[in-house]
Amino acid sequence: MNNTDQVANFLADLETFFECAKDDGVSISAKPNKNYRYIGDFLAKYQTSQFSSANYNNTDMVGSLKDLLESCKSLEATCQYLQEKIELAKHAEKPSSYSIKSDVDSAIMIRDCFQLVRTAINRKHKKRVAEDPLFICALCWKRVRVSDSLEEAPRKDSTFYCPDHLPNLSEHHYRKDRTALFSAMKSTSNRFLKELESYKRESLNPPAPVVYKWLNTFSLPSSSLFSFIQRMGFDDTKWHVQANLLMNKTIGIYPIAYERVKEVDADDYDNPAKWLIDGVISALDDDKNESEATFWWKEEVHRIKLSSFARDTEHGDLVHSTLSETNEYLMLMCVLVSRYEAFQIVSLTEQPRGGGNQKKQILRTAVSNLLANNIAANTKPNVKSIATQLGISAQRVYVIKKELEQP
Repeated sequence: MNNTDQVANFLADLETFFECAKDDGVSISAKPNKNYRYIGDFLAKYQTSQFSSANYNNTDMVGSLKDLLESCKSLEATCQYLQEKIELAKHAEKPSSYSIKSDVDSAIMIRDCFQLVRTAINRKHKKRVAEDPLFICALCWKRVRVSDSLEEAPRKDSTFYCPDHLPNLSEHHYRKDRTALFSAMKSTSNRFLKELESYKRESLNPPAPVVYKWLNTFSLPSSSLFSFIQRMGFDDTKWHVQANLLMNKTIGIYPIAYERVKEVDADDYDNPAKWLIDGVISALDDDKNESEATFWWKEEVHRIKLSSFARDTEHGDLVHSTLSETNEYLMLMCVLVSRYEAFQIVSLTEQPRGGGNQKKQILRTAVSNLLANNIAANTKPNVKSIATQLGISAQRVYVIKKELEQP
């Protein structure tokens, strides 16, 4: 049997293995998992000796393809290991010798089989929602960029996350804020909760654009704020007036963000770019050492393109083909405070911990009673006074208030 026939037979058996798993209602896993069918069980049927007489293993190789997979730890590492074996053999002192040629042919066949397995498993995973880069980080309000340490060799993930949340650079913050988002979705019965559960059921990692969409749901869409400008009509000569109007309206839509930007007065700035970057963004940014505003000014050389963030359907209604540069900045302010609000609400939503439920319920009851007293006195709920009475932050009271309003 020639090489092509052997690989073809392997592929036919692999497809049968996947079909049987599908009929049984289980997924295939590249690593042992009690809830999935392990691909190693399929690979155990194939001995390396079936592909040639050469004995490949990590020292001088192992018996089955399953053994090879487990000695290399992953499918990717196995493919890489075999490729290195092929390259080394090709550059041997006597590459034309029969034994070396046989070794190369064997390694190529085994590598091809593992590549087929890797492709088959990846095909079962949900594809990325979009390959287009995000404009704003999937997990917060900051702008996506390649940090200085990645400029020479940027990773693909840098098109979806700010440096604070790059999975391979800031793994702690990435995991912490993802966990906080997923926990907040569960505690608030988020409308995308079933979608989150489907990813967890299949042990899949939600793509960054999906995570971006989920975070959006924790605040009102930016169109809620920008619509005030739309109703006024676009007039670049009155941008100061429009910017200050947006700021005043922020308090009723994004109260947490408002506390950060309320001192920003458009009349103090020469143009909308300075107002947005030196004013709004600087006010929102906690990290003054790695200034977000500094990065925005650096990027302004290339100008902001609406298409780079308008792809998100949550804000699709904001796209306006005749928007001027001035109104782009006004729109961006709306997007940023909306994302900041959502990020803060998720961060402030208490995550379940052992022994914490009773304390949380007591606090919720106290806030609920004080809110009821405000309403009974025919006054608007005063978040600040409630926070002072309970000795907690106004943001925490606001989050509990939002939770209490959930149906």
